Amino acid sequence: MKLTTACFISLLTAIGCGGATADALFNEGSPDAKCERDGQSYAAGESFDAGDHCSTCSCLENGEIQCTTEACRAPLCEYLGANYAIGETFDVGDGCNTCTCTVDLEVLCTAATCVPPGCEQDGVHYDVGASFDYGPECGSCACVADGQLDCTALACPTCFYDGQEYEVGDEFPGIEACTQCICEDDGEVVCFGTPCPRGCSYKGEHHAPGSTFADDCNTCTCDAETLEVGCTKMDCG
Repeated sequence: MKLTTACFISLLTAIGCGGATADALFNEGSPDAKCERDGQSYAAGESFDAGDHCSTCSCLENGEIQCTTEACRAPLCEYLGANYAIGETFDVGDGCNTCTCTVDLEVLCTAATCVPPGCEQDGVHYDVGASFDYGPECGSCACVADGQLDCTALACPTCFYDGQEYEVGDEFPGIEACTQCICEDDGEVVCFGTPCPRGCSYKGEHHAPGSTFADDCNTCTCDAETLEVGCTKMDCG
């Protein structure tokens, strides 16, 4: 014989359990009761975050969800002492990478290899605004803001001295005895004295002690003792 629910309740009432107790046995939530929220299942009595990172919800025995109603501050991510809102993207500070504040309050950053702003020439890096000499001529280049080189080609200056042409940097004997000259960047010739070896100086040339040399049709000698030059006095016509 199958006992129906109505009969069972009547039986409980008859033995003194009372209608309230009987109703409770059939109307209270099942221990297997579950709550559903945002596609997630929660067991009766389980608590979970409301999704605002400050309120808490609980799954009741009857399958309903009850949440606290605290006033929440907007959740923020903290990175290097600064706060950022969820979804906010900000510069890392290296000029090429960025970070984003996620809904999980995590900061995710790109990891690109940054190339410093500037220009590259022959494997050398130049900062924006830097200038340098470049080219076979006397040209120069400047690194401009867009990373491009702005170059100019100029003819190198030359020096003229005693009827001869010299390039910048050339060194050569001066007209005066025991002098050395150099062609400067601005095309000027600068001469300076140098230690003279022992001997005679005659018309801008050095002669060893005791040596003989010609001066037009005359013969000259560097006296080894006095280091004076003596020459014949022939009329060379």
